[in-house]
Amino acid sequence: MSYGVGRWHSCVRGLWESLALASEPDLVVVMIQAPPVDDVVVRYLLDVAGRARGAAAGWQSRHALLNLADDRDVHLSEKLLDARDVVAHLRVVLAGARGRGHLVEGLSGYASSTRMARLAEALGLELMEAAPQTLVWGTKAGSRQIFRSAAVPHPPGSYEADHRLASLARGVAELARTWRADRWMIKVNDGFGSGHGNAVLDVGDLDDACSPESFVRGLRPACAATTATEFASRIAAFGAVIERLITATPGGGLRFPSAIGRLRRTPAGLIGWEILGTHEQVIGPQSDFAGCSFPALADYRGDLIRMTGQVLGALARLGVTGHAGIDFIARPEPPQSGAWHLDATEINLRQTGSTHPNGTVRAVVNGRWLSDGSLRDHAEREVHYTGTDSLISESYRGISARRLVAALLDAGSLSYDPAGTRGVVPHLWTTLEPFGKIGVTAIGRSLADCERQERRFTALLDRLANRQAAP
Repeated sequence: MSYGVGRWHSCVRGLWESLALASEPDLVVVMIQAPPVDDVVVRYLLDVAGRARGAAAGWQSRHALLNLADDRDVHLSEKLLDARDVVAHLRVVLAGARGRGHLVEGLSGYASSTRMARLAEALGLELMEAAPQTLVWGTKAGSRQIFRSAAVPHPPGSYEADHRLASLARGVAELARTWRADRWMIKVNDGFGSGHGNAVLDVGDLDDACSPESFVRGLRPACAATTATEFASRIAAFGAVIERLITATPGGGLRFPSAIGRLRRTPAGLIGWEILGTHEQVIGPQSDFAGCSFPALADYRGDLIRMTGQVLGALARLGVTGHAGIDFIARPEPPQSGAWHLDATEINLRQTGSTHPNGTVRAVVNGRWLSDGSLRDHAEREVHYTGTDSLISESYRGISARRLVAALLDAGSLSYDPAGTRGVVPHLWTTLEPFGKIGVTAIGRSLADCERQERRFTALLDRLANRQAAP
């Protein structure tokens, strides 16, 4: 959480779940946030969803926002566990709901953890994300074991987390001989995302003895701020796996598709799954997630859906529930042939950077999700969307969420319009004023249309920043 800007505010992305109220007339949502989200933001978002779905009057009364005045750099689950009076009050509210015959579904959040499990227990709720004991299948080693068992193509490498530098050095040398490949990725097994847990190693940097010293000297962490020595300390703490580095072939580039799904336990006790969407990921210079676009490229979307189903099926058989994201690398094979080869690279047992754009679109677009992975709106027009968490500028610091809402309402066609199925829906509201960071989902007729919407939104932020800077 210490990497990046405003990461401790990530829970505010969960407001996408509130938008589902407009299309689910029997749903009640108790949304918990810390630090507080301005009521103006909530009214704006619920109004967008209500207009999009033609919700009946009074539907917003089924939404209860519980704001905690706590801006500490700790997880939201920790903040709520510390607020014992709030937890006790929620238990009373939930008991009353059950007493009236309501089905209390459970506790949802961005990511599961032992803290989230403790919070669910304290509230008397089922945890709707992955149970802590199943999170092993979302580690790098666990992901690779799932890919192997599900017969999903993935890069050559190791399948067990290794904490020993000497053993990893020997493993790289042996894999290099077997696969006749010089460059390998060393991935910290658990605890680091957005590229901070990845480093590249060239087998030529190892000495003849495959010594730990030569292994550390050869490490090239993806994050420029991380030294090889620091990376080695993470290996000792968390373990690491080896994976062949996939590089672009001459005349052909790489793409980074992903898919998100959800696994739920049925009344019969079985675990079913669904694929929520496929995306193209925008990967930053440090192997970090910078954004996504929907849907994934049609040339390989069918294969992506099929492989994702194999992975979700394997996870279901192991008792995994909750949100899941599966990352892939696609490369043309042969170059410029129009044919693509997909390799699965990682499983994330949590909501991902594409979950909240997908959830937002599902809430505000009145349309049909087709089996080919596309979306059509009420007028049978194809719908595309993009999402990013990374609109960041020092000049945006000090812009309040209220000012942004007012500017969006004044901008007319920029705010999401359900009739045209076009416009933007911002997120990460609480990071704008203190950090100059905000995210946005842009919805349109094509990828280019979405990119135009995103540029218009950025221009709006720039205008607000300029007015703020003016004497």
